Formats: sequence, structure tokens, C-alpha cells
Amino acid sequence: GWSLKYNIVWDKIYSLGLFGEEAYDSETALYAEKSNAYGTPLDCRAAYTKLDWLAWTSVMGDEDYLRSVFAHIARMIRETPDRVPLTDWYDTETGKCVGFRNRTVVGGLFITQLIK
Repeated sequence: GWSLKYNIVWDKIYSLGLFGEEAYDSETALYAEKSNAYGTPLDCRAAYTKLDWLAWTSVMGDEDYLRSVFAHIARMIRETPDRVPLTDWYDTETGKCVGFRNRTVVGGLFITQLIK
């Protein structure tokens, strides 16, 4: 199985050096391969993802990977059939809200600002 290693973000933010670039490269390549219309699922068990944690993975890759992550998120926001406050838990194949809505965790979209 596989899963998004979203908490690796803290290794990057704090420059801890726990993981080498090869680890980041292999993970982001896998995420790109597993990506659906609205982003990469949390893991191999289901098609849903978490908006904030998906955004966190964007710091693991190069500029192209970052842009791809946020393009998928933006597409979901534009095309979701649900008319509810922004969800952070959605289906990556349909863009439909799975659960959570209108939560402060959407601030996780700004994670890249901590790297700059």
C-alpha cells in the first residue's frame, strides 16, 4: 500500500534533514502517478483526500509538482457539485464533499509561505 506522507512537511520547514531528496522525489513521483482529477487520495484505501494535507505535500517537490497540487485543488474548488462552504475532505475522482466543511484547517493551503 501507499499513503501521502504529509507530515514530512516539518522536515522541510525546519531543515531537519531526516529525509534525503531521493525520498521526496520518489514520493512525489508516486503521488503524481496516483493522482485523480481533483488530486491525490490520502492512501490506497479510498479516493478521498484532505485539502490541507494534500497542500502540505506540495513542499516535497519541485515547482512543477507544487503547481500541479494546487491546480488540482483549484479545479476541485471550481468544479465541485456541492454548494457548501469549502470542504477539506473530498473525493478526488468526483470533487464531491465527503464531510468536513468551513474549518480552519483550510489555512493549511498557505503552508508554502513557511518555506519562503
